[in-house]
Amino acid sequence: MQEKNSTQRRVVLIFYFSGIQSIEQVCFEHVAILSLIN
Repeated sequence: MQEKNSTQRRVVLIFYFSGIQSIEQVCFEHVAILSLIN
């Protein structure tokens, strides 16, 4: 039971960090597009 719990936590952390990275990437692309328009 303990092993399964730690594995779940690790998966959640991976999804959390990959989600942060994708949000930063979208923001960066949005800023790049805005700077190209201006």
